[in-house]
Amino acid sequence: LGGFAVCKEYGDFYDSVYYKSVEPKRTASRHLRRLARRIGVRKNQQVLDVACGTGEWLLACKELGAFTNGVDLSERAISACKTSLGEGEYFSMPAEVLPFEDARFDVVTCLGSLEHFIDPVKALKEMVRVAKTDAIFLLLVPNADFLTRRLGLFGGTYQTDAKEEVRPLF
Repeated sequence: LGGFAVCKEYGDFYDSVYYKSVEPKRTASRHLRRLARRIGVRKNQQVLDVACGTGEWLLACKELGAFTNGVDLSERAISACKTSLGEGEYFSMPAEVLPFEDARFDVVTCLGSLEHFIDPVKALKEMVRVAKTDAIFLLLVPNADFLTRRLGLFGGTYQTDAKEEVRPLF
């Protein structure tokens, strides 16, 4: 029960601070479109984005014909995601307990969010559970050895007010 209360608190933070004035996305950035093509997102694949935010990454996948789905702690972000993407399943909930059946997804992504999770290991196990055996995984996380961090030019996002745990590569 304690974990649920913390997730609710983090969700409230994202709704009131991070996504305070969120607008639905209409198009994906060129960078995200290129990334979707590079990892091989294809028509009719089932894609899950964990901590999907407003769904910009999912828009890039949808443009390639994939079926998109997502979870995020922020109800505001999920609302914007649903408006942008329409079809698909989108839930406001923690990543540590995904509401999907086993071996459903062809592509599972988590872009720049794992460092904010309460229990990243449990979330990763859930991602593996809902992925097909031959699924593509794309996980992007910052690392403490990144040059701008080492030079003191970047100390994290303002999400550090909620939780941000950055680790070294080794």
